[in-house]
Amino acid sequence: SPVDSWLETQFKNKIGKDDSLSTIYRQEGNKCYAKKDLLKSLEFYTRSLCCATPNGKEYGLALANRSAVSFEMKEFEANIWYDLGIGFPAFKAALKGVKSGFNIIKGGYDEDLKHFGSKEDNYPYFNRLVSNIYKSKNAAPYIVQKNCPKNNSNSLIKYVGGLITKHIAQLSCNSSIIEHWTYSSTDLLFPDILITVACGMFPSVSIMNHSCRANVTNFFICDTIVVKAIEDIEANEEIFNCYGIDYRGMNREQRQIACKSLYHFDCKCVICSDQSKEVEMLDSYICPKCRGLVPEIPNASFMFCFSCGDEDSLRTFRKKNEEAQNYLESGESNQLDILIKSLTIREQILYKHHKDFEEVYYRLYSYYVEIGDAENMFKYFHLWLENEKARRGENSRGIGTKLYEAALAILHCLKSSHPNNCTNLKSFLQNVEHMIKEAKIVLNLYYPANITNRLSKKIQFISNK
Repeated sequence: SPVDSWLETQFKNKIGKDDSLSTIYRQEGNKCYAKKDLLKSLEFYTRSLCCATPNGKEYGLALANRSAVSFEMKEFEANIWYDLGIGFPAFKAALKGVKSGFNIIKGGYDEDLKHFGSKEDNYPYFNRLVSNIYKSKNAAPYIVQKNCPKNNSNSLIKYVGGLITKHIAQLSCNSSIIEHWTYSSTDLLFPDILITVACGMFPSVSIMNHSCRANVTNFFICDTIVVKAIEDIEANEEIFNCYGIDYRGMNREQRQIACKSLYHFDCKCVICSDQSKEVEMLDSYICPKCRGLVPEIPNASFMFCFSCGDEDSLRTFRKKNEEAQNYLESGESNQLDILIKSLTIREQILYKHHKDFEEVYYRLYSYYVEIGDAENMFKYFHLWLENEKARRGENSRGIGTKLYEAALAILHCLKSSHPNNCTNLKSFLQNVEHMIKEAKIVLNLYYPANITNRLSKKIQFISNK
């Protein structure tokens, strides 16, 4: 076909060899080598090698010259591995062992489980992890082909090849990215950058099933993974990890597609099995008749109340909410007045944890930060906080950082203004102290102790007041 012909031409042009051009590059390399410009000569010899016909005279000369330069630069070992391909021996063993290697791998679950948690020899247990070997499009052709590449080799090569192939497949389903927190600035209270260090295999974590709303979180201390429960887990209740598909960032349809395409299963977690637990349900309107929930359905004009079944006009709700948003976007000088007007409208029509309350609460909190009103700062921050907890979970990392930042802002406000402005200073300070303690409890779930221990001095400072 014309398409095939075009592709063939493009491929030939891309990989076409030219010995005369190879000679020119090699001669330029010789000039640079004579001047002891080793790096530049290496570049020309490499170009010469790329243009030369494989196994021809120019190919041999370019390879010899480049080898001499790399030897003089003390980079000959790197050069060898670059030419050979660092993964080539493993790949060759994999091809030899893929067909028969699995048949040689022996061992039972009882025997393998004896090694679970061993710091000296956890390999047998790791070897039992599930793989994507039967779903991988790349590996499948080598499994099903009768003429799979193989040579007469001993059982060790077959055994190792089988293991390598299996572990390559296991990495896709079981590896964890080792990441360490760091700071973009020394002025920050908490780290804001995650640096990827490596990938690791942690069998005790890999055996955890996925949930779009996990009941554990994890972080790394060097190469040790720390797993902590973010909610109470009853005896015999399953521990669920999140494979990166989270209900707070994706709707149900998106999560199901991701789970199916990446991990080959249909998710039936507590969120996916119960529509009422979806975050979208929080973005409902309030039924004027019974104060029940009236869900927002895109492109629909009417919807029924979940509680009383009464039909309500979504257009009316949307119009009122748009009016509230217009107040927020207006340029009036009296910011407090427009914020209160917007909040009043939304309290009449929106469910208490609707996403549109977030902006109003936080802007009211920020307004009182600017004028130094600690009590109202506390009031609107906690309204914002309750909204966030309902939407993101009681123990999300963002909750912890905002708690601590708000507590410090309130303390700074108290320090800058007269204490008599606070109706009950002692009680108020106790509330702020509770905020910092709660922040530390939450942040201990996500950060190593060396980071969260910074909070201790602040807690002690308030306790001494």
